[in-house]
This record gives sequence, C-alpha cells and structure tokens, in this order.
Amino acid sequence: MNAIFLTNPLTICLLIVFFLIIIYYLVIFVRLAFYRPKINNTYPPASIIIVAKDESFNLKNNLPFICEQNYPVAYEVLVVDDNSTDDTEDVICHFKNIYPNINYLKLDNNIINSYRGKKFPLSIGIKNAKHEYLLLTDADCKPASDKWLMKMIESYSQDTEIVLGYGKYEKKKGFLNSLIRWDTFIHSVMYFSAALWGFPYMGVGRNLSYKKELFFKVKGFANHMHINSGDDDLFIKEAANNKNTAICIDPQAHTISKVPNTLKKYFIQKKRHFRSSSLYKLDASIYLGLFHLLEILLPLLIILQIVVLKAYLFAICIFILKVVIQILILYKINHNLQEKKLILFSPILDFVSSLVLSIFYIISIFNKKNKWK
Repeated sequence: MNAIFLTNPLTICLLIVFFLIIIYYLVIFVRLAFYRPKINNTYPPASIIIVAKDESFNLKNNLPFICEQNYPVAYEVLVVDDNSTDDTEDVICHFKNIYPNINYLKLDNNIINSYRGKKFPLSIGIKNAKHEYLLLTDADCKPASDKWLMKMIESYSQDTEIVLGYGKYEKKKGFLNSLIRWDTFIHSVMYFSAALWGFPYMGVGRNLSYKKELFFKVKGFANHMHINSGDDDLFIKEAANNKNTAICIDPQAHTISKVPNTLKKYFIQKKRHFRSSSLYKLDASIYLGLFHLLEILLPLLIILQIVVLKAYLFAICIFILKVVIQILILYKINHNLQEKKLILFSPILDFVSSLVLSIFYIISIFNKKNKWK
C-alpha cells in the first residue's frame, strides 16, 4: 500500500468515516453491551396509564396482560378514554367487573375538542393517577411477561425519577417488518447508551416510567403542548439528567406493539418523531444525525474505493472489520433486547434504514400535516 493511495481523498474520507463509526460501537455502545443493572427490591404502589382513542379491539386483547401483573403490592390500571367513538367504554366496563384494579376516565367531548394530540389526555390521566410511580404504555402494546411492572419499578434507585424501557415490535414476515424492527432496535441501543453515558435525550411512550412529582415539577408538557408528538422524547429532554435517569432492558420488562404494516403508516409514525426530534438539544441532534450519515457514507465510499481506485482488498477489509465489530457488540446487547436475526442482517439493514429515514425526513419537510389519531 503506497503513500499516494493513502493520501487519496477517497481513502482519507473512508478512514475518517470508519473511525467515527467504530467510536460509536467500541466507545458508546459497548457500555450497554456490558451493562449490569442494580436491583431495588422496594415495591411502592404504582399507576399504569393508558391513553386510548378508538382502541376497543386492542384493549380487549392486551388489557388482561396488564391487569394480571405479578406485583407484590396493589397497583392501578388507569385507562383514559380520549373521546372514543367505538365501544371502548363497554370494553372497559366489562373488564372492570373482572379486574378491580382498573380505573376508567372518560374525557368530555367539549374539553377534548380544544386540544390536539395525546398530551392533554395523558396529562389528565397523570393528574388523576392514585400513585406516585407511573408506568406509561399504549393500548396496542402488551407486556412481554407478567413481571413487566415489577422489573421496571426495580430499576428505580434513591435518585432515580425516570426509567426508560424497551418497546419492541412484534415479529412478522417481510422486509418492511425487519426494517421497522431494526430501526426500533438501533434507536433503542442509541438512547439507552446515551442514558448510560449521562446524556439521556429520549424514551418511548410505549414503555416509560417516571414519578408524578417530576411531571409537575417540570410543568408537564406545557412547553411543547402545541406539538402533537413528544409526550415521551420532549418530556425526557426537559426532565432527564445524568443523575435521575435509569434504564431497564430486562427481557421480562419489554412491551410488544403491533408493527405498521405499510410504508405509508411507517412514514406517518416517523413524521411525528421528526417533528419532535427537531427540538432536541444540539448534542442529541448531532449524535443521531451523524450516526445515520456515517451508515450511509461508509458503503458508498467502499464502493468508490473498488470502482475508482481498484482497491479491492483494502475496501473489503474495511467492510469486514466494521461488520465484525458491529455484530460482536450488538450480539452482546442482544442478550437483553433479543433481536438475534436482525443482527445477522445488520450490515444491510443499517444502510437501508438510514437511507429510508433520510428520504422520509426530506419528504416530511414538505408535508406538515400531522395528527394523534
């Protein structure tokens, strides 16, 4: 390998991109790979809050899993009905006869029409929750086990006010399903790792816990109530810090959601996230944006090495080294997040996912319409 080759701009760019990606995996993500939680065996009363809008079908399927949690002390399941027009109320009344820990809050039509999005009904739910420890999820989610609540609460320590959980998507056939699950997996790796390094920037409302006192201390969603999305990540942006945030990646503490079954539904979901992510702090924006840019650039630069410089061996070695490091770190993380098959196809999925997200982001700039339901 001669000096002219090493000083070629394409080679320099490839080495820089490769080096930066390796920093993500061997410096930032490696901490999550070897994470060992500290278990707190104190179990205070807790409130599980679900905001539902026309979700009778999902409530029929998932509410029993939530009401039958193996928890040492009493807990409530508070369902906030966001002006549903289906038979949500009938479903809740039916389950209330079976599970005495269910509480039902139906919002008035005149009130809810003054607001848009999930934040207002969620705020009402938090205000009416009986207990200090809150656990939030969605109607289309079910816990991975009957120890979901227990494992999430066990993650609290003396200084903890927020616990970030893992909300995964159900596995189905098809490349779109793999792509969406990969997107969820790698972004979870990113925000869990960031939290362990002391700069928590987001969580997911499908599996998120925090204290009621903290919610009111930061004035809830008041600073971003005008944005439909952000009840999870924008709240974390304002409320989380390097001392009060913990993570829970125990497989028994996952939630499982229905996956968007079309590219259009996936785009609508991501568009809501783009809207809130535009308000992230600068360090979080750089952290996220740079990673996806690098994952797009690396394979393109490797192809250019082969086509333009005919540096076959060098390009292949870079690619193999990146893939080996990536799979080793993610395989270790997978012990808890449990997406083994996705990791085997990660070299393809990370490029396609980053490319699709970039295209979605550009389209969303020109498509401003957004809604809660």
